[in-house]
Amino acid sequence: MRRFLFGLAVVLLTACSTPPAGVRTSPLPTASASATGSPNASRIRFAVLEARRAGAQESEYAGSHDTIAIAGIDGFALARATFTPRRIPVIPMAGPVLYPEAFAAAGGVYFIDGAGVVRRLDPSGATRKVTTFPLTSPQQGVSFAVSPDGKQLIAAVLTYPSVAPAPSTTAGQAPAARFITSGSWTLDLEVAADGGTAAVLHHWQSGANDDPGSSTGFRNLAIVGWDAMGPIGMIDGYNGAQQTLYEGQRWAGGHVIRLGLDGTLGATPLTADCTPVALGDGGRILCLLPGAGAHTGLLQVASPDGQVLWTAIQPTQTNQIGGFTLAPDGTRVAMDGVLVPQHGVDVQLPDSFMTRGWLNGDTVIGLIQGTEPMKIGILHLGAGNSIENWGFSGQFVGILRP
Repeated sequence: MRRFLFGLAVVLLTACSTPPAGVRTSPLPTASASATGSPNASRIRFAVLEARRAGAQESEYAGSHDTIAIAGIDGFALARATFTPRRIPVIPMAGPVLYPEAFAAAGGVYFIDGAGVVRRLDPSGATRKVTTFPLTSPQQGVSFAVSPDGKQLIAAVLTYPSVAPAPSTTAGQAPAARFITSGSWTLDLEVAADGGTAAVLHHWQSGANDDPGSSTGFRNLAIVGWDAMGPIGMIDGYNGAQQTLYEGQRWAGGHVIRLGLDGTLGATPLTADCTPVALGDGGRILCLLPGAGAHTGLLQVASPDGQVLWTAIQPTQTNQIGGFTLAPDGTRVAMDGVLVPQHGVDVQLPDSFMTRGWLNGDTVIGLIQGTEPMKIGILHLGAGNSIENWGFSGQFVGILRP
């Protein structure tokens, strides 16, 4: 299992756009670039987060990125912007569960910096400020999403209690006792229009030193998506963890719910009996039924309103479990080591490729093992399932759609 990584970012960068440049370390030959889809041959655009400042540690789970890039299916950047990285909240003996700093919507990518300023980067390289969800403390984390038309935004800002070293320690003392935690947890659900000021819809606060979910706390809430039906949230997820349950997992526990723009929470979770692991196109939900933590279990694909679309047995031949990602049409699930279709026979994938998303129905993007940090690349399904190493590290954000 992979541990959460966390640390305190100390280098601050100013948001700015730069001329288009290749995020890859070396260009493909002309023939290969044409075959895989250069910007002139394909309209596919996707966004990635990178940590490019000196000494930064790349981490998908609790990293502190400072660069957002838009690239074509050949892996070359069309636009890039740098921004002030977020600070990482401190939790004794654990890492915070943090959500990506970027969200793809309305043909561009929206990214939030360490002060809570949201900006939009277009494929042309143009960058503009959209709104601000203020972050005033290093003990804060934020999750956000943007409506498909780019006109509205919603965010959840979680404030962790302050943490300080205990004034004295003794031999044999429990590790958690070496820290002093003080103050309350707070959670603010906020909305904003493009170009407008954010408004707080709800403010929750726990009792002193009580975690969210305790009898005197509140239900933890994160924003994880937005489809044609509206914003999508994750309720009752863990705010910190020592280990991930599955390789590549960005969500820890919790259930998917619908959110209203007035701040109302859906009365019924969309995944009440299933552990959500990914969202697909059109608001489809991919989750694991009880028992799937072993090398066998049940994969379930649900509609945006929580109705089960299809279920499959998770294969046993994979060396590691994780990397769950749903195909654009919702009929296949790619994961580390295997492709599971709704109908038909499972397809074995290279063990060295760790799946993260789909660029189209024939191309999966992911991480390539064998280097540290691992490099981003693509897997061409069919034709021997060949891997193309793009030679740079980062976190896949998503496809840009009009």
